[in-house]
Amino acid sequence: MTDFQVEHLADFGSSEPWVARVMLGLGDIIAATPLNGRDDVREALGEVFYALSDAFNDLRRLRDLVARGAPRSELDAAFSSFYVHLWRAYKDRFQKFVRALGFDLGFLWMKAKEFNAIAPKFLAKHPDVDATFIEMLIDERMSWQDKFAVIRNEHLEHRKALPAKFVAAFYTLEQAELLFANAWQAMEDIAAVLLATQLPQAVILREVPEAQNAIRQYRSGSGSR
Repeated sequence: MTDFQVEHLADFGSSEPWVARVMLGLGDIIAATPLNGRDDVREALGEVFYALSDAFNDLRRLRDLVARGAPRSELDAAFSSFYVHLWRAYKDRFQKFVRALGFDLGFLWMKAKEFNAIAPKFLAKHPDVDATFIEMLIDERMSWQDKFAVIRNEHLEHRKALPAKFVAAFYTLEQAELLFANAWQAMEDIAAVLLATQLPQAVILREVPEAQNAIRQYRSGSGSR
């Protein structure tokens, strides 16, 4: 006989916008498509949740460290952990989730030359995806993703020499909060557009205007759109 142990998974829930909209909201959209009930899709979305949870827990720790004036070395380590976890959620886990939906979006994280070459082929393969989707991806890349990739890959991973001012800008709580919002909102936007192509003809996906959505944050600042 198998024994089961009940464990406390998290001390946060749908009151957090990213949980309500990325996990529950996308789950609701999936339920209206032929993808509903597929274990690979459910598990892939779950992996996105766990990865974002790691980043969110790091962010909450950063908030506490900043509030109590922690030493610089402790803060730097916490920022590094946060950015590694957030990049993993966005580039690795989310990319796998999108693949489970039936789309290969790997070109989003490639260099500009490869992105520009592959993007038209993606639209040709998926004619139901509006051409403005590529414009949205370009906006993601230019407004925050490319800079985030430099910090993750060149600074944290390979320790390349970068302008001190550029690096320092990422080691603030304001920038960490902004990048977390940018990442999860990009996941929501991208997945929603792709999932909309899977909906029955009688069903449409409507975006609620920003002014009507109290929980959605505007992206502003050096890492924003």
